[in-house]
Amino acid sequence: MEFQLELDERGADRVFVVVRLAPTDSAVIVERVHVAIVDRRGAPISPKLLVPISGPIAQPVALMTELRSTSDIPRGSRVIGTVWTDRGSVEASCPAEPGTSLLAFAEGGRIRLRPGEGGIAWLSETETLQLKKHYSWIDGFRFTEEEPEGPVDSVLAEPDEDMISTVAEEFDLSDDDMELLKELLSDDDPLI
Repeated sequence: MEFQLELDERGADRVFVVVRLAPTDSAVIVERVHVAIVDRRGAPISPKLLVPISGPIAQPVALMTELRSTSDIPRGSRVIGTVWTDRGSVEASCPAEPGTSLLAFAEGGRIRLRPGEGGIAWLSETETLQLKKHYSWIDGFRFTEEEPEGPVDSVLAEPDEDMISTVAEEFDLSDDDMELLKELLSDDDPLI
């Protein structure tokens, strides 16, 4: 049984999550499915929600559901879920923040175009200035159509030992934000 959770939308105190179930070989009997929001330490911050999926499943099923937290959802939170079947249980999770799912970002999963809006339009100078006003970090990026001169390194250099301290100092990060940065940069968890 394949079980996936995918963040669709997020509010200050709620998330909309797509629950996907797919049998791998033959029909599977689903007994129950639970999902909940947990903080970065694993403590629940929302009630467990029983997703209304039960019985034999012979083909993929997807259902969107809303989870509400008891307060604003803190940074680093995750949506976790468990599906119980006649063959055992399977767990899945996804970030409770948009933009932290690398695969969805790389595939353009958060980009929604209306019919006929397939083309790309360059931003005007005014629009670019407004964007830089709200997101000052993009000011360093430049678009160029020219090929870079000289050899291009295909492998990123290893970060130095005190990179986290340097970043935390430069951006005046709190202790909680510094811990989140350490978790994001650690090699303990696989990205996929």
